[in-house]
This record gives sequence, structure tokens and C-alpha cells, in this order.
Amino acid sequence: DLDMHDEIGSKLTKISFLSERAKGALKEPGALADKIDSIAGTSRELLQALDEIVWVVNPRNDTLKELGGYLSEHAREYFQNTPVECDVSLQDELPHLTMPAKMRHNLFLAFEEALNNVLKHSGASQVRVEFRVQAGRLDIRVSDNGRGFENPLDQARPAGARLEGNGLVNMRQRLRDVGGQCTIQSRLGRGTTVSLSLSLRSLKLAAQ
Repeated sequence: DLDMHDEIGSKLTKISFLSERAKGALKEPGALADKIDSIAGTSRELLQALDEIVWVVNPRNDTLKELGGYLSEHAREYFQNTPVECDVSLQDELPHLTMPAKMRHNLFLAFEEALNNVLKHSGASQVRVEFRVQAGRLDIRVSDNGRGFENPLDQARPAGARLEGNGLVNMRQRLRDVGGQCTIQSRLGRGTTVSLSLSLRSLKLAAQ
């Protein structure tokens, strides 16, 4: 319900605004200011999560063009104010195909997991996000120049990260659940590329 989204979003925005004003009214920083910061930060996170949920379920967002635009903007915003520079390449002309909500949901969560791995585990300074349709497939790639790791096909542990913390298994499972494929290419010291791929035929069948 978009009206409910607008109402909840408005209230979360107000909480964040009032928290910032309350912090500004404090005469001295300290534990209370930290708690107010936490309230404001949580409000912003909830607002972003709400926007993501609405995007997934809104049927107006079911085309490849809308998907590409949303994921591209999400990646740019994700790496704002971080040490990682994000470069996005979005194909100009995309086929007019629709993607059901379940596919969008799983693809988005896998995509966000790939971004999270770059930021938290890779030690990268640069990441490139590519959104392409080629050879009958939708292909989304997230490539970084970070530390990389060995034997990604065996789900080896990236340097300094536990397997269950990096989400490789989850990404693969989410793509399998919608008939897609997640492949990971990495070499120690030479970065990592995560590819999320779906066949155009599977999109056409799912839309029928």
C-alpha cells in the first residue's frame, strides 16, 4: 500500500529530524548524544529498508529498465561517504521484459550482498557495477580491486572473513531459487568479480 508507505516514511523522516534537533540542543556531547545519533541512524536505515520493500512489490518497477536504474542508483548511494569509489555502467538500450516480484527480490538481495562483501571484506578502493543484456542473458557484475581470495568455486574463506559471514552461499542460493546463476571469480591479491545472471527466456516464461 503506497499510502501506508508514505505515512510510515513521513513519520520515520520526522523521527530522524527531531533526533538531529535534540542533539543540537545538547550543551555537551556524550552518551546521550550517542544514543540520539543511534535513533537518527536507525530511522534512516528503516526508511531505506521501507523504500526497498516498496520497490520490490510495486508492479510499476518490473521492467529491466526500472531494475537497472534502481540497482545502479542503489550502488552509488551504498558507497557514498565510504573509502570505496563506485563506477556504474548501465546499458543504454534494454529489452522491454518484465521481472516478477520474487525474481526482483532475490536478485536485489544477492546484489546487495555482493556490495556488502566489497565494503566489509575486500579492502577494495574501487568497485565497478555493470548491468548488461548479452547472449540472451541478463548479466549483473560487481568487480572490485580488493584482496581477493583463493578457490571461490569451493567457497573458500576470503582473507580475514569467515565463510558464513561473507554470504557467498546465500548469493548462489538466491539465484538458484529463481532459475539463475551466481558465479564468483577471484584471485588472491587481484580482486573479485561476482556475476548474477538470468536467462531472458526464464524472464519471458515467468511473465506468462
